[in-house]
Amino acid sequence: MSKNILARNIIIHNYIEQISNECSKQGIRFILLKGAALIELFPEYSFEREMEDIDVLVEEKFYNKFIDILQKLGFKQSQTDPNVMYFNDIKIDVTTKLWYLNKKENTKVIKSAIKLKDNIYVLSPLEMLRNILYHAYIEHNYLDSKWEKDIEILKKYYRLEFSFKFPKIVDFFLKLNIYHKGHIVKFLFLPWHKRLCHFFNYIFPSTEFMLKRYNVRFASFLPFFYLYRVLDLYIKFFNLFTNFLTSYFKSSLLKIT
Repeated sequence: MSKNILARNIIIHNYIEQISNECSKQGIRFILLKGAALIELFPEYSFEREMEDIDVLVEEKFYNKFIDILQKLGFKQSQTDPNVMYFNDIKIDVTTKLWYLNKKENTKVIKSAIKLKDNIYVLSPLEMLRNILYHAYIEHNYLDSKWEKDIEILKKYYRLEFSFKFPKIVDFFLKLNIYHKGHIVKFLFLPWHKRLCHFFNYIFPSTEFMLKRYNVRFASFLPFFYLYRVLDLYIKFFNLFTNFLTSYFKSSLLKIT
């Protein structure tokens, strides 16, 4: 047991309660993800589960209201990512969807969330397990010890069985040390009918995101910033592709020699 971990988790729990109280007043369903959800589910886990941030899921129609709630509680938006709010060393990562689900599936997941207390919700056990697995393997490309423990607790307590095997192309990219690997793997991991939507949302995010991400004061300027984003991403992925080819041919030559 670490006293520092427990002390931090108590502070995080107090913020969660404050946020949930405010969400309750405005009819916002406030869904905790990953570590924060597990600590609320299993309070004894707060003695050992270290948390870097609080991951939350809210319906898209309540996003702006939720951000307003956080700001009234003293949180500020990150300059690099408007979906990240912070106060001192407490960080909240806000999302309106699980990236591997389409709009209809996300709505179903939100509506089927389990209420714990005081307007605090968590995903269903199986969805929580899947979310942690995908977060670890797809977004971060490795299984941290804390995520391993999370998975163990969920499987043991709820008697869950969930395993998956990566397609060969996904497994290939996971082994590469390249920039934007997470975005590439996400795209390749999704079934074909979801890839186009995921790609479009990545290239052309919401107006609210663009205004805050690029610090744009007037919405009429957004077309120029969307064009800039497309060109910037094109250059980055072109460089990524050329670096990949260079690394591939170098490794091939080394094997030959």
